[in-house]
Amino acid sequence: MRERCKRICGDDKDHCFIGNKKQIECIADMVINKMFGISSIIAVSMGESSPEKIREKLSHAMKTMDELIAWVKFLQIANDLRELSSLSFEDGVPEKRRETRYPLPESYRDYILMKVKVGDSLVPVSITNFSRHGIRFMCPEPLAPGTVVECILLSSHRIRKEVLFSVKVRYCTKQGATFDTGVQTEDISDKVSFDFFRSVHDLIMQMPRKE
Repeated sequence: MRERCKRICGDDKDHCFIGNKKQIECIADMVINKMFGISSIIAVSMGESSPEKIREKLSHAMKTMDELIAWVKFLQIANDLRELSSLSFEDGVPEKRRETRYPLPESYRDYILMKVKVGDSLVPVSITNFSRHGIRFMCPEPLAPGTVVECILLSSHRIRKEVLFSVKVRYCTKQGATFDTGVQTEDISDKVSFDFFRSVHDLIMQMPRKE
């Protein structure tokens, strides 16, 4: 742990976030609650005799663990606990929320770009929020619900990276001059299971760190 601190912060003890009791209390509370939930699910599964029930409960525990990992990864790229207050749990969205949606941090919106294929053109869209398998964005063109659309996620920073994948349109609602669009990821070009959240995180972590 000590070596990781040195590598990330240069051993700057005077500005260590641990000195901020409010921040460490918030982070600790989230991690403790999630881990307690995971531990409880596993404990209950150990008392089950049905293999199906055991698999069901362990699957639930893994989902909870994935949510915790995503929360910590988002904090890692956002660098500000206040960003977590804008997590997408909103009502009224025309889809059933299965995963927490995270906003793209403002400081990266000029460098993490997404484009969707409309006809023969790649059209830039503005990401509103995203999760492992879902994305909400504002698109200048309408996309028909139910259709599968090719997309590209790319970094425009010094080290240019890009990822090709497909999405299935869940809804598309006109809002002024643009269209509020929700999609679910389908696959990636090499057919490996695609995790949009991880792709965004990886692109950001490859950028030079901001002071």
